[in-house]
Amino acid sequence: MRVTIVDSLNKSKDQLYIAVNDWFIRSFINGRSIIQLNDKEAGVIIGKGYVRNVAEHVLFASSANVSAWIIIRVDLKDNKMKITTTIQKYDMKIGTGVIGAMNTGLNGTPDSKDFERWLPQNYFPFVKRSSYKRTAAKAFVNCHIYSLVLADKLAEAATNGITGTEDNW
Repeated sequence: MRVTIVDSLNKSKDQLYIAVNDWFIRSFINGRSIIQLNDKEAGVIIGKGYVRNVAEHVLFASSANVSAWIIIRVDLKDNKMKITTTIQKYDMKIGTGVIGAMNTGLNGTPDSKDFERWLPQNYFPFVKRSSYKRTAAKAFVNCHIYSLVLADKLAEAATNGITGTEDNW
């Protein structure tokens, strides 16, 4: 979990609510990403974002792409907001690697593909001896970096609006 507090925004809770909703709608255009809770009175917006290919696992006999589900919670008050991001889970699509690439089906794709869902707390860095240690570390670090960028972009949008969307009509 990562928490960022943005204050001195010079905007009311209602103005921030509109800006944050606008940012969510324009930023998460993937059909899997959604706003899960939107409570203007309480000043809380919670969204779930899907981030594709945060890590890759490649061995001679297998390969995998890891994507992540990240929960973004924004708590609003007059002139400030708190952004909390949490990695909810990872999705890993397992392919067949270099050897399997030679054994493709009639449509040119590997015959066997699997899918795994991981909970971050069951893998490295939370569990020292876990399978996919390097891949889990890459996924964790890349999700953390994504969360930093996400908080910066959201703070910028709340402060200055979303670039290119404002007009003086």
